[in-house]
Amino acid sequence: MSDFSRSHDNPMETRAVGDGRVLDVILETAEHIGDRTSRLSRSVSEGIRAGDALGAVARQLRTLASNTSLEASRLEGSAAIAEIARQMRLLSQQVTALSDQFAESLRSQSVALGELSSAMDALLADTSMAQAMRDTTVDKDRAAEPAYQPGTVETATAMEARHDD
Repeated sequence: MSDFSRSHDNPMETRAVGDGRVLDVILETAEHIGDRTSRLSRSVSEGIRAGDALGAVARQLRTLASNTSLEASRLEGSAAIAEIARQMRLLSQQVTALSDQFAESLRSQSVALGELSSAMDALLADTSMAQAMRDTTVDKDRAAEPAYQPGTVETATAMEARHDD
């Protein structure tokens, strides 16, 4: 469980996490999602290549079916060979339909991953900008604080005044 999700139980912890860690947690989560998106995108690309190979198998089956049909004609209508050619054509059609369906699904996933990747890039940029703004504000607040904080460090003059009493 992240620091951010644990902090919701205690409002004081929420403020501490809100002040220092929320943007860090968001950035870490966005980077993790970005990494996972990249891996998924590579998997989709591999799937597209596999779908292309499946399409090539379908084309080869069509060619074999045509050649087998021609051979059946040459052998004066051999029923057994003609049936093999017919079954090969049907198998080729089924493989082609499956390949087309697979390719369409992978293309839509690829588009969705591209959109997700763009959204992640925008989120990372916005988070980085918010972190920079937070860091600038914290640095300005620190610069505005006095070097001496009453009750934290005694100056030599204060020590002498106390000893004189």
